[in-house]
Amino acid sequence: MGMHRLNVSMTTTVDRNKLIITLRNNRDKHAEIVKEAHAGYLDAAKRAVEKCSAALAKGEIVSLQKFALTVPVDYRSAYDTVITMLEWSTDEKIVLQADEFRQFVQDQWDWKDGFINSNAGYSSTARSLNNAF
Repeated sequence: MGMHRLNVSMTTTVDRNKLIITLRNNRDKHAEIVKEAHAGYLDAAKRAVEKCSAALAKGEIVSLQKFALTVPVDYRSAYDTVITMLEWSTDEKIVLQADEFRQFVQDQWDWKDGFINSNAGYSSTARSLNNAF
């Protein structure tokens, strides 16, 4: 939910380099969840395929619709776009709206809850964040 919907319409001026560092740290945390989720997804997918393959080898009829695994979600490109824009900026001070501050500094993007929920099945880090909400 955007901050304007919460009646927060402030702006703040921040140091560009400090903002880039913060975004890179947030991106690194995001990337770690993605890495864990990819590994967890591959393990779950391999187990599901092996189980079906074993049943098929025995001549059993197996529904292939059982592969209902949710593919991990990755929003690193959102971080990359903002970081690159800031690197290209000639301004040393950046004015942020409340929504931008919430996303860039506090790492509370509009897609964050969905990202955590979709990756929690495969990532212990996402699971711990999901339980914290």
